Amino acid sequence: MNGLVSFIALVAFLVIQFPCIAGANLGLPSRVHDANGFLNDSYRNDLERRLARFEVVTGQAIYIAFLDGEYNQSLVGIANDLFERERLENRGITGALLLLIATHDRNAAIAVSRNLRKRFSRSGTDAQIRRVLSFDRQSKEVALEYSLQVLLAGIGHWFYRFDPPSRELGNFADWLRSPMSEMIILPCAPFFGMMTGILLMALTSAGVLSWGARFIISAVSGCFVVLVLIFIVRQPVGILPGMFYYGLSMGFVTSGMVGALRSFWFPESFQGKKSNAWWSGPVHFYRG
Repeated sequence: MNGLVSFIALVAFLVIQFPCIAGANLGLPSRVHDANGFLNDSYRNDLERRLARFEVVTGQAIYIAFLDGEYNQSLVGIANDLFERERLENRGITGALLLLIATHDRNAAIAVSRNLRKRFSRSGTDAQIRRVLSFDRQSKEVALEYSLQVLLAGIGHWFYRFDPPSRELGNFADWLRSPMSEMIILPCAPFFGMMTGILLMALTSAGVLSWGARFIISAVSGCFVVLVLIFIVRQPVGILPGMFYYGLSMGFVTSGMVGALRSFWFPESFQGKKSNAWWSGPVHFYRG
């Protein structure tokens, strides 16, 4: 009888502790560990490819693991244990991150390498991801994409380097990242560059320099003004590299051309009305 009671108690203990044991036995053979098929197969393969591409471009490795069933210990503790056991600290050249998601209650925890801990210490990224995962329970893939956007905002890259999902999977992620910053830069970069050149030529002594000097001063100033604009409108997840270089080049070219062609925009003299004095010809005024 005592043996039966002990056996039942052992079985009960194992059942209770199984989620913790399962968490301890989690492995990361790939960047997306989804043993029980929580995600769509096509999406999982596509996400694996995009995370590999992200690591090649940025040097930062992102791993995603799903924990099935209930768990008794802290999910943060499970994530940290898994991060240390899999030696993810040495996976990425510039850092590594682990996003652990519990499929039972859509809870989430993040473990990061030492060089990224300062960025995530007060960001509340894990709390934001938990809210995202609990908000949309129908589309798991969309919720995960939103979570990755929050994760990228926590990293804080200057450029946005994360590839969008494949078009073959549909357009469900087209609206995840707002193009607002790029839409602002598209018309404002040439306008700010032109206005910078005009103000320099009209209000400063740069207008009396040679055309080459005017071009260089105006171009550099316009480029700097557009760079400030990009810094202001840039999103936390980063800006598209192509739009960044577009803005700088437009500011450089437009402002530089205004400076170089100053004589066309600002004539050296202008004709006033005729004088009533003994000289009845036109009166000309010259710049100093």
